[in-house]
Amino acid sequence: MHLLAYDAHHQKKVYKYIDFEGGMSMLGSCNVRFTSAVDLNDEYDCNAALFNYETFQKIVTALNLPEEIVKFAIQKDAKEISHWGVCSLCKTSDNVSLWENYAGENGICIELDVERTIRALEKLGKKVPLLTVFYYDTVSGMVERTLARQKDELLKFIMIHRLVASKSKINATTGMNSEAEDEMRLVLFERVESQEPVYLNLPKDCITNVFFNDKMSMANLRNLSSLLRRKYNFSPQRFFFG
Repeated sequence: MHLLAYDAHHQKKVYKYIDFEGGMSMLGSCNVRFTSAVDLNDEYDCNAALFNYETFQKIVTALNLPEEIVKFAIQKDAKEISHWGVCSLCKTSDNVSLWENYAGENGICIELDVERTIRALEKLGKKVPLLTVFYYDTVSGMVERTLARQKDELLKFIMIHRLVASKSKINATTGMNSEAEDEMRLVLFERVESQEPVYLNLPKDCITNVFFNDKMSMANLRNLSSLLRRKYNFSPQRFFFG
């Protein structure tokens, strides 16, 4: 499983775009939130529909096994994959698309130190890789199902990465340009129920900077600045829209 964390090595910092209320909660508790894949805003994200079952079906037929095995595999895959936990992040703090769509005028962008965060999650006993999301014209049936039970570590990594970090360039649900989000994601390979996110606490030094929209209200800015000085001993940085 060590290969699963490899993708994080080249990325020193990652960024969480979040509305003001959610951001103040994250900063106040110093944690990261993992949302069930069921609740992601793209119906094909972390979905068993990414699997191609053709070769799997041929193997079942060649071995003269019951056809119910294929149906069982499809049901099992859908149930397991759709409930993995996902924490969506970005590679940069100046992504205008994310400022507009997720943070808003009063929202913030929280900078996380990758190495410290991964290490903190490992100390909690969690295998949580940081993966770069890749974007494709279509994702349906792109992952060979027979890779799922591979013992070879590299092949298993390739399968898992494609399964949890492949998205359509255009969000099938919202019609938005997903590719513009330049996403990275922490993935928790545990069952996370719909509408019941999992919060994992981090040491304070995992959060290294906070950016705020230059249109933020003075009242919210005062509250944000007070929290950061008191808890983290630094001040927020202003983000200017061009």
